[in-house]
Amino acid sequence: MSDTSVLARYVGDPSTFLSEYWGRKILHRPAADSAIFDDLITVDDVDRLISSTLPHYPDVNLVKDGMQIEPAQFTQAPDPRRGGARVVDAARVFEYFHAGATIQMQGIHFRHPPLADLCRRLEIELTVPVQVNMYITPPHSRGLGLHDDSHDVLVLQVSGTKHWQVFEPMPPGTDLHELASDPPLQLDTELARGDSLYVPRGVPHRVESTTATSIHLTIGFVTPTWADVMKDTIGPVVAALGRDPEFRDPLPAGFATDHAGVAPLVAARLRALADRIGQVDPGRAAERIALRFWADRSPILTGQLGQLIDLPDLGRDSVLVRRPASIAHLAETDDTVTLILGDRSLQLPAKLKAVLEFILARTTFTLSELDPYLDQASQLVLVRRLVREGLLLRR
Repeated sequence: MSDTSVLARYVGDPSTFLSEYWGRKILHRPAADSAIFDDLITVDDVDRLISSTLPHYPDVNLVKDGMQIEPAQFTQAPDPRRGGARVVDAARVFEYFHAGATIQMQGIHFRHPPLADLCRRLEIELTVPVQVNMYITPPHSRGLGLHDDSHDVLVLQVSGTKHWQVFEPMPPGTDLHELASDPPLQLDTELARGDSLYVPRGVPHRVESTTATSIHLTIGFVTPTWADVMKDTIGPVVAALGRDPEFRDPLPAGFATDHAGVAPLVAARLRALADRIGQVDPGRAAERIALRFWADRSPILTGQLGQLIDLPDLGRDSVLVRRPASIAHLAETDDTVTLILGDRSLQLPAKLKAVLEFILARTTFTLSELDPYLDQASQLVLVRRLVREGLLLRR
């Protein structure tokens, strides 16, 4: 990992974390600085998001003592002007909170720029989809009961304290609500302001606030598995079998009453399928998986309106910078170069490869530095396009 690792702020040495803990075991990291998360979100931010942004259910949800509160109790009637969505009634939400309910805010990174930036930086570093939920729990209260998550989470205790019990993983498919007793404990501790806790998927846990209101973020890492990769890689092979003469032959008459006779035929087809799977180019498969990840990342365009308004003033001495946490990858073919910018891509002439590599390698530059690659008119055309696409900012 590089010295600029974003993950290091939350887990310590990222190399140790990824080799020893990632997807394997819990990590509790007490705070060296209790104010370390203050730049991510504050109580005033939470208040504004609930009371002033007209959130919808289920972006805001309420739970108490392991039970969800009926949405009709804290939302307004469905609004046909908003596609029938139920708008959250902030006054009711605060009433339920005062009475002991936990406020859940799902996907808060979509509405709060510092968390959007954090998600994107972690996505770039780890190349896994990242999301953030937030939980606001009044004193001496419990929201969810014993549960586990389908993805890894990194808990950041922003404010107050919360008591965590983390248990040993249970066999897949175990219904935690039907257990006669708790699984064996791994960790029984109180998270204080500034603490972090990493919990891999499938690890049961139970949490409860203590003497103060607790606000914590859960950063969710929706990590693809090898099973996902195999489905993605083998799926097209299986789908093509319908066009393969060897697999279009009908099953023999009476197959359902002759299991022993059909078994060798099934074995032969499985061997033929294995041969076809063996012909898959692993390099191309890996490239397809990577491109799918990058293509699903929308750009974060904070401040873009001002950039577009000022675009006509861009000139030779203008200082350009790479937009923080922007995505950019070059893919080369014989006569074109593709610049992948998250959920969009630009196909450009191959002669622009050198100038694009120069731009992507620099933190700042001026148009005049592009003289070795392009004439002045072409420089303006290219750089203005990259500003419009959200890769560059004029400083």
